[in-house]
Amino acid sequence: MYPEPQLFLLGLSWRTAPVDVRGRFAIAKADLPARLAELKALEDVEEAWLLTTCNRTEALVAARPSEALYQRMQELLFPGSADEHIFSYQGVHAVIHVFRVAAGLDSLVLGESEILSQVRGAMQLCREHGGYDRNLDPLLQQALSVGKKVRTKTAIGKGSLSIARVGVELAARAFAGFERHQALILGAGDTARLVATHLRARNVAGMVFANRTLENAQAAAKEFDCEATDLSRLSECVKRADFVIACVDGAAGILNKSTVLQSDLRRRDQPLMLIDLSVPRAVDPALLNDDSLIVYDLDDVQRMVEKNRAQRATAMREVDDLLVGEVHKFVSLRTFANFAPAVEELRERFGSAREQILREIAGSDAPPNMVELSELLTRRLMDISLNQMKKSARHASPEAILDQKYREFLGNL
Repeated sequence: MYPEPQLFLLGLSWRTAPVDVRGRFAIAKADLPARLAELKALEDVEEAWLLTTCNRTEALVAARPSEALYQRMQELLFPGSADEHIFSYQGVHAVIHVFRVAAGLDSLVLGESEILSQVRGAMQLCREHGGYDRNLDPLLQQALSVGKKVRTKTAIGKGSLSIARVGVELAARAFAGFERHQALILGAGDTARLVATHLRARNVAGMVFANRTLENAQAAAKEFDCEATDLSRLSECVKRADFVIACVDGAAGILNKSTVLQSDLRRRDQPLMLIDLSVPRAVDPALLNDDSLIVYDLDDVQRMVEKNRAQRATAMREVDDLLVGEVHKFVSLRTFANFAPAVEELRERFGSAREQILREIAGSDAPPNMVELSELLTRRLMDISLNQMKKSARHASPEAILDQKYREFLGNL
């Protein structure tokens, strides 16, 4: 008989890898179903979940323990990567990591809310393609609940920054205000719309959404009452823009010498600003040293948010305390779920014993009140047994031990 599947997680993020490395291993949304199928096809893997954003690519699997599992996952997802860029967690530490991700504690911008929608979107996609079921679903559902809870019960999300907001702050460094300036937003997803929200709040003169799929650009533009285009007019839109904020997946180097039209840029009063929030980079590295451009990327964002992270140290401790309790709750429920076969067997044995005693006392014609009383006693005894099992599950991994494991986890970050 095979052992119960265990939790294994492998990934890289802004904590372990610079933007160039993250770009090499980012998975485009269109490619996720195929990569998920390849991950599930690995030996010993039963269920799998993939999360890929501009700041992380990671895989969570429920699998039978195997010495070669992490190696096979790394060869599939991060071929040729340096070990220093990869993190891996197992069991309770995998649970802790997933909860911290959903809570925004593992985000580049501490406490940012976008990660919750990204986790939810990854769940929907992986579920639609048969990635996971009974082993991973309880963990991911509770991760969503944890993410919401920490933002309502702690100060971690109060006045927090976001990748989109930091991008706009970087643009604001070059302008006294946006009232006379035109923005080109490359992309039409959640981050692009957040960028537009912050620009609109700062009274930007005009915005254009440019996206590979015109319909998506038009949907975003309708929301903000501005212009939309596909990428066939990208050069024209760059020429008209005062700054470009790129937040698009799978478009490496789309802002290049051809699309940026450097000859026209040199006739400007000031350099064109390109703010690249994309992984892989949307700005061609060949443009980085051009005097007619000012370029920022996610590594620049990381430097800008370090001060915000230091200011939120107290809120982080508050969330850490909450997460220890949530991990204990998950581990207890998982332990109790393993009692399911024993619970079913106990229920059957109680029922058989009840029927046997009724026959011995009253034969085949037991009066209704006696039958009702016997069923009530059976339910009461079953409740007592279940409560004892739940208590045993809670004590199987005491909260003090999980707190220690949590501190060990933090010490290894």
